[in-house]
Amino acid sequence: MNLFTDTSNKYIIFSLFNDEKIIDYFVKETDRNQSEIFVDELNIFLNKNNVELKTISNFYFANGPGSFTGIRVGLTFAKALISSGYKNVYTINSLEVLFDNYENSKAIIDARGNKYYFQEVKDNIFLEPKIVDSSTVELENINTYDNEINNIGNHVFELIKMKRYNKEIESNYLKEAF
Repeated sequence: MNLFTDTSNKYIIFSLFNDEKIIDYFVKETDRNQSEIFVDELNIFLNKNNVELKTISNFYFANGPGSFTGIRVGLTFAKALISSGYKNVYTINSLEVLFDNYENSKAIIDARGNKYYFQEVKDNIFLEPKIVDSSTVELENINTYDNEINNIGNHVFELIKMKRYNKEIESNYLKEAF
């Protein structure tokens, strides 16, 4: 059993899956209070699926870019798992979970101040994420959390098959905290 968790944006997202399929998927829009409700929501999700934390083989966490505080919520839990002896804890880029295909796709996350975190994949090559000004990016035909929210579980499943995850539990902020 595997678990993906994303708190890097205005949603809390959980995806529970095995090697063949997604078992369950959970999304909750929050008022930037992930740190207050994350553990309770995770426990409810796991209990609903009759899964105990100790039976999960692999943990995957979105490490940003995105909300500074949201990223810290997820990665703090990831580091707590490692400190508790869990070995298979990984991170996945928050922009990459938005790609709807891996040939040619673009994704953005609002970085505030008329800026966006932006990444694209061209001809199966994942380009580096960057910060762009709102005037330099056309917002049509670009994936966002709002328009891909129901597909992220499937995207994560594909990214893991492609081994698009990291062992380092480090944040991917792209910009300094203010």
